[in-house]
Amino acid sequence: MKKHYLIFALLFLASCSNDHRYTLYSNDKKQSITIISDGNIRYIINGDCEEVPEKNYVKVDLSSTPMNNNDELVGRWKTNKYEWEIINDGVTVLENKLDSIRFKFGTKFPEDKNGIPTLIDFYNKPNCFDVGFEYNKILNMRGEVKIE
Repeated sequence: MKKHYLIFALLFLASCSNDHRYTLYSNDKKQSITIISDGNIRYIINGDCEEVPEKNYVKVDLSSTPMNNNDELVGRWKTNKYEWEIINDGVTVLENKLDSIRFKFGTKFPEDKNGIPTLIDFYNKPNCFDVGFEYNKILNMRGEVKIE
């Protein structure tokens, strides 16, 4: 009987982990981005990775972002200038090891002429996507993105 409680406790503790890993792909699967989150830390990595590499990632602090809503990545694949561009509004960059010639990362949504955040340049546009999170779990996805 004690063995059953121990197994249950271990399974329960494992299910409470804050670790989450997702790989986002462009619709043609030619591009990918891995998102690894652990509590208030998130890594956004170019490519499909199991763990954080030595380069081509950005490490952000999510502690100033409400984890139950408003945690959203917006992006676009293959712009005129970059292989991909991503904005994660309200986060603090702790470390940026992205190749700034190939990738663009921002921490503030664009604003309209009245200073109101707007994503009009991202919604329903070719190669654009957004991914909403709730406590580091994907809540919704829109646009040209697949997940595995």
